[in-house]
Amino acid sequence: MKRKQVVFFTLMLVGLFISGILVIKSHGAALYELLFVSHEDTFMDFFNCLNHACNSNPYTGVDKIYPAICYVFYYLISRFIPKEILVQGSAYIRESQEGRIVFVIYTVLTTLLLVSVIRCSMKQQWYKSGFVLLILMSQPFVFQFERANLILMALVLTMLFLLWKDEDGWKRQVALISLVIASCFKLYPAIYGVILLKEKRWKD
Repeated sequence: MKRKQVVFFTLMLVGLFISGILVIKSHGAALYELLFVSHEDTFMDFFNCLNHACNSNPYTGVDKIYPAICYVFYYLISRFIPKEILVQGSAYIRESQEGRIVFVIYTVLTTLLLVSVIRCSMKQQWYKSGFVLLILMSQPFVFQFERANLILMALVLTMLFLLWKDEDGWKRQVALISLVIASCFKLYPAIYGVILLKEKRWKD
């Protein structure tokens, strides 16, 4: 490993060790510093959007607004849940057996996608599994898992763009489309388009 990689691994391991000790000593209370701290709102970024996408106009009567493609994505997911469950609202969907199963499948698949992209980006380096594990256990990811926000999909697509943007053929096309979709999920990945401008890839 390079020196900066050694430093990164060391700091991450020390941080995780200290965090683990604090959680044990506080009997779990230290976890409140990592989470949204609302037992009634866990995973609700996922279930609220699911509810808004299939039961009402998502742009009226809600306190958060997402780009339209997000609601198309959640509407497709809602098709795996019976209508009699969906009409009961966000909290009921979360507590239902069907809602939980769909959520678990979604979480597993998106996490596997992320792990696959990270591992591909590290090529044959022996420590890539450890790197992936450290990233998934970091504070931003713990918080993201607790919120179940669509930002994970935006991250996967953005990383795919960075991984394949310099490839030839279909991989480059997939990379460009991934950046577009990521920017539709969350607006800020669009800043990576500056890379293409800097490299004078006008057609891309």
